[in-house]
Amino acid sequence: MRELEALTGETKATILFWVSQGLLPPPRKTSRNMAWYDYRYPRMIEAIRFFQRQFNRSLSEIREYIEAFGGHEALLSAQENLQIFLLGYEYPRGKTFSRQEFLQITGMDEEELEELLRVGLLVPREEGCFESSEINAAKAIREHRAEGTTLEELLFYPEVARHLSLLEARFTLRRWKARPPADPEEALRGALRQASLARHYYCSRLFRKNLDALLDETNVFPDSDFRKNRGSERAGGGFASLEEIDSEREKNRGCEREGFACP
Repeated sequence: MRELEALTGETKATILFWVSQGLLPPPRKTSRNMAWYDYRYPRMIEAIRFFQRQFNRSLSEIREYIEAFGGHEALLSAQENLQIFLLGYEYPRGKTFSRQEFLQITGMDEEELEELLRVGLLVPREEGCFESSEINAAKAIREHRAEGTTLEELLFYPEVARHLSLLEARFTLRRWKARPPADPEEALRGALRQASLARHYYCSRLFRKNLDALLDETNVFPDSDFRKNRGSERAGGGFASLEEIDSEREKNRGCEREGFACP
């Protein structure tokens, strides 16, 4: 148990509670007062924390998933597949990292890290404490910069995120004021999940539509089959022009400077 605590950063009480709740399988008893936790346990603990932190799932929801999809190994598979599909990077998982560890993993120096923190391209939960999300963001930013992209060209991400998250927070509070939730913690988890799903739906759909429209305008692939195939697949209407997109960004920036949210 001590080795497992050291490896995962979880306390004995938490691990035993997760066992009692069915989130972890019972360990193999080796004697009256001894139990054997095999190599799977650190990974299963990582998976539980992953779904708690990244997807705001409650322990009861994680247990329901385990029961519905074939046991604890299914949870490990789901975690790995989601990380590869959504993030596309290999990185140390299931823990937080100090500033020095973060720099070592990402290959950044202090000056580069400070710049990303200052402009809001990295937004850790706590000062000096980094998670896998920061590692993935840092690697993506470095790849963009290696291709010649400047930080200024990436600043639309924190700009849009600040504006969108403020609107989402105000919308959530209006709902709660109209109908106060019985369980605030569960309501918060639900709001986080709903916001995440809404962002994924609208941003993914509109990104593809806008990208198709911009490809038509800028003629990036004039002679490729890709362009012809996309033209036959798309439904008509609903595309924003390049000028409309730039105009909307300037409108949002103006609203933020005035201190109110755009409609």
